[in-house]
Amino acid sequence: MTEKELVSIVKAAIANAVEPLQLQIISQKELISDLQDCVEVVNNNLAIEVKQVNDTCSELDDVRKELKSIETLELKLISQKETNDERIAPVIKDLLNLRNTVDESAVTATAFEIKLLENLAEQEQTLDDQILKTADDLQTIATQLDTDLRETVSDQTDTVKLELMNSIQKEHLRLNNHVNNALLSLKGEKGDAGEQGEKGDSGFLSGVSKWETGCISKAGEAVTHDNAVWLCQAELSAHTPGQCDDYELIIDGVKSLEVLDGELVQHMTSGKSINVGRIALVHKGVYNSEFKYQKMDIVTIDKSSFLSMRDGNDTRPPSGSNDWLLLSGRGAKGTKGEKGDVPFMPEELLAIVKEAIDSKLGQV
Repeated sequence: MTEKELVSIVKAAIANAVEPLQLQIISQKELISDLQDCVEVVNNNLAIEVKQVNDTCSELDDVRKELKSIETLELKLISQKETNDERIAPVIKDLLNLRNTVDESAVTATAFEIKLLENLAEQEQTLDDQILKTADDLQTIATQLDTDLRETVSDQTDTVKLELMNSIQKEHLRLNNHVNNALLSLKGEKGDAGEQGEKGDSGFLSGVSKWETGCISKAGEAVTHDNAVWLCQAELSAHTPGQCDDYELIIDGVKSLEVLDGELVQHMTSGKSINVGRIALVHKGVYNSEFKYQKMDIVTIDKSSFLSMRDGNDTRPPSGSNDWLLLSGRGAKGTKGEKGDVPFMPEELLAIVKEAIDSKLGQV
């Protein structure tokens, strides 16, 4: 074999040996490229994770700082609690002592309250007895005053009635004369004198006959009935005057008298009512500033009675003038009783008890 052939064989062998190596190298390069890509991806991921770890570490540092602040604050709170416990302990002790004192005071107050209620019950019974006695006395006085007023009113009414009847009698006499004169003027010439008749009964008014049940009146005759004078208009009439048209009322009369609220009222035969005016005392009760009182009105004020001396009286008695007349005054104040024993009690409880007593007395 020649050298040339040997070289050629070696080259061919080398070429055959190198070709797989080249293929392997190419494959290795591709693998390296892939590995580089993987390494780059891993590096990127590592960078992200490192950044996340760094952020987490930063947050952990902040948490550590907060924990440290909390621990510091906790230490301060513990220290403050210990200080407060030292301060509160005496206060709690004082409160316990005060509670014991209050409990003792409550027991004392309860005993005093029981005794006070008993005293109040006794005072209330005494006041009730006094009120009942005062009410009886006032009732007696009111009854006596009412009796006196009624007697006074009755006396005054009887006097006024008598005066009015006298006035009516005089007026009837005057009118009777007037009627007689009018009747005489209606008569004709005087006839011969007749025989003297028997003496008749006296009439209610001279010259005017008194109408009686069953009598017959002629035209022009005047009769009296229900304290009034009637003139017969019919030729003959057996009816009752005032209940038919046969009679004409020529003189109205007073049929009855009545006292209403201290004023005398005349009820006339014609049906009219005439208010003559105030003739009696009238008790108007407790004085009221919104009213105007008339003369002879009686009011009570400040446990005294006053009589009004004029009409339209709107002054408050006693007014210091002649508007009111004192009828009965208030009695003198009674003597002060002896001071009683008062047991010791706290000032607050004493104020409460005093308010309760004032309220009770105010109700009485």
